[in-house]
Amino acid sequence: MSVIVMCSRCGKEIDKYRNKYITYYEKNTNAEIKVCINCALDLLEKTRENQELNIREFQDTIIL
Repeated sequence: MSVIVMCSRCGKEIDKYRNKYITYYEKNTNAEIKVCINCALDLLEKTRENQELNIREFQDTIIL
């Protein structure tokens, strides 16, 4: 028996017992968000890029 959940980002069907996914809660709404592994990796990559940009901007401000 399979239980299907939907990825909140891409809409892909995820078998709750066979596929891996991540569940987290939004800060503002406390809504439960389920994302497939591909979307989770994409979110992590975007977060890392944003952190690197913030560090560069901070370093540029110090130099000026």
